[in-house]
Amino acid sequence: MSLSLRPKFEVFVPIPSDEVMETLQDCLNEEQCGIHGSRFVLQYELRIPRAERHFWSPYLNLLVLDGEEGSLVRGRFGPDIGVWSMFIAIYAILGISGTVFAIIGHSQWSINQTPTGLFYFSVAFLLAVVVYAVGKVGEGMAETHIERIRRFMAESLKVDI
Repeated sequence: MSLSLRPKFEVFVPIPSDEVMETLQDCLNEEQCGIHGSRFVLQYELRIPRAERHFWSPYLNLLVLDGEEGSLVRGRFGPDIGVWSMFIAIYAILGISGTVFAIIGHSQWSINQTPTGLFYFSVAFLLAVVVYAVGKVGEGMAETHIERIRRFMAESLKVDI
């Protein structure tokens, strides 16, 4: 289990980027595929079909770059944008409030008052740790979907990930 909130990888594919994109599209068009994809210029976004998704279901963002003798495919797994935005907002709120409480606590301490701000700073820090742990639990709950998307990509491009 890594500390990364959005696991990533890079893999070299010995074919040009346009062929990589076509190969992925061909595989996505197969009926038994079981993965949905959206194509952008040099990117793909791979997801589990809507009927099978849950709150923690991930997506894989693929960036395909031309190389000298093939293509470099960079992938990053992440939660749905709503989940990701919620976590960023919570971290921002806890970070800002924690900083304010730390400043207040230090000010109280420096003028020989009871540093209650430092207590609230500790609470904000512990809440951030709890939010991180919840995210890791969610990532664990999404592991089967992550593996399914990873397997689809590896089999489509015939690479090891």
